[in-house]
Amino acid sequence: MSSSFCKSHHWSSEGGADAGKVVDSTAVIDSNGFGVGITTGTIIINDEIITVQTTNTLATLFTKVTTADSDLSIAYDTSTDKITLASSSGSTLDLSG
Repeated sequence: MSSSFCKSHHWSSEGGADAGKVVDSTAVIDSNGFGVGITTGTIIINDEIITVQTTNTLATLFTKVTTADSDLSIAYDTSTDKITLASSSGSTLDLSG
């Protein structure tokens, strides 16, 4: 399956028992309040492979994303409980990996 998202994309998911828990950007992601299970693996954004480990924090993961592609910006908004991934230059993001 292939898809491209223009400028920015928001992910949302309905989760399990920890859904609604406050997300702590300094806590390891497998014990954070995402409401879905997090596993070790990779994500591909604009042909850049980013390794995700359950021992990463959200802040560490965001640093990995922006280090892999300096055109990317990624942030977590506590007021909306959303992660936003965007291209600083306005380019189309390729999440098809």
